Amino acid sequence: MKNETFYEICIALVLIYSLLYLFIRRDWIKKWNPLAVKMKRVKTSEALATNGLNKIESWTKWMAGIQTTAIAFMGYLLAEAKCSIEGSATVGFLSLLFFGASILLCSWLMGGIPSVQIRLKQSATKKNDVFEMRVFEFLRLRMGTIFGLIHQYFVIGIFFFSLFTILMLRDFKE
Repeated sequence: MKNETFYEICIALVLIYSLLYLFIRRDWIKKWNPLAVKMKRVKTSEALATNGLNKIESWTKWMAGIQTTAIAFMGYLLAEAKCSIEGSATVGFLSLLFFGASILLCSWLMGGIPSVQIRLKQSATKKNDVFEMRVFEFLRLRMGTIFGLIHQYFVIGIFFFSLFTILMLRDFKE
């Protein structure tokens, strides 16, 4: 029961942080989050912006694939474990939590790429900065904001995945 409460609190904290990060003014994010960086808006052509969107799509697919593979490897280690998983259960859960949140955000970002591409302007003097554009026209969420959160969760997930793997392999017995 004690661990279940911890897991529920962790899920709630990630959800609250995500909502604050995505929906609160960016000035607040810059002030309180050391991982947030200020990016300059750029003016670029529609062709260069489309090229950028293609690279974002490829990178997002790659990240989601790596995270899915890591989750599958965690499952393999658990299935083959001949040792107690007491010490690694918490870091395994945290790895799954952050990888899962990142994968969900990757899916959302991928779904918004066509919307962004449709709204690109056909002039090099227009603001075609895809990171400053809204993912969907009806939401205030900018692509760069979601992309930043995806990366934060990806890095945190890798940290906990590494700890999980070290703990599992340390006690792994044949």
